[in-house]
Amino acid sequence: MGIIPTPENTPGGISGAAFARAVANGGSIDPFYGYIPVVANETIPIVISSERPFAIPKVVTDCGSGTCQVEVRINSTPLGGGANSVSTTRQTKDHTSANSGQIGDDVSLVFSSNSNCQRMNWVVIFEYPTADPE
Repeated sequence: MGIIPTPENTPGGISGAAFARAVANGGSIDPFYGYIPVVANETIPIVISSERPFAIPKVVTDCGSGTCQVEVRINSTPLGGGANSVSTTRQTKDHTSANSGQIGDDVSLVFSSNSNCQRMNWVVIFEYPTADPE
């Protein structure tokens, strides 16, 4: 999906250690990212029925104007570490608990507390601990 965000090329990117951990034994990193012109209080699915186990260690957000909250959920469970507060200042939120998913799990972005949030960018970092299933 493009260049992997690292500290060298992107504020809030993953560290070399995180990348090394993910690719050990054939794992990988996959940044899912998107842009929403005008945010509404709603739930947007970004993964439907995952094809392999995963972890979400980091979420990065910002917007052009306004504010909102975005919570990433695996099925109906929010990632540990809380929601991202979206504003014109980029926020990188680390998630170290309730951040693992299994085959068949869904991942959603849940938007709330919207105050005219516009031109919103998001990146959800997925770590896959093993190679793609055959």
